[in-house]
Amino acid sequence: PLSIGIIGEFIKHYIPNINCLLFKKPSLLSEAVIKEIPDVVMFGNYMWNEKLNLFYAKQIKKNFPDALIVFGGPNFSLEKKSQNSTY
Repeated sequence: PLSIGIIGEFIKHYIPNINCLLFKKPSLLSEAVIKEIPDVVMFGNYMWNEKLNLFYAKQIKKNFPDALIVFGGPNFSLEKKSQNSTY
């Protein structure tokens, strides 16, 4: 999705010391978190990938409790309780 690409390019341009990777395939994300401990993992949340994103977020948080997990996109809950979930 365009929004994820824009955020990635913004980070690369304005914060050049950060390694920013974008993934379309879940398997590539899996490989990346095995190779390098993530500081921040951001998910573009859509109705077709919400459960997959939640699965990955829970696994990443379980293995890397200090990682910040960020969700955005059009399929974002309007309920405050759901917006601040701790995995």
